Amino acid sequence: MIAGKFTSYTWVYKVITSCETEAHLENAENLITNFDKLYKDDYLRKILVTHLGDRWMYSLLNHKL
Repeated sequence: MIAGKFTSYTWVYKVITSCETEAHLENAENLITNFDKLYKDDYLRKILVTHLGDRWMYSLLNHKL
């Protein structure tokens, strides 16, 4: 059974938030791609992409990668 769209969205968002390495962030991009392929929800995809970009910037500015 496929999880609900908002359950999946929340899970991907939490995964992005927990990313600590460049590899984690790159794999989070794959999660967003898979989310988009499954649900085709541009609004939620844009939120996830923006959150991922914010995480990249936070990591770069704080030299976490």
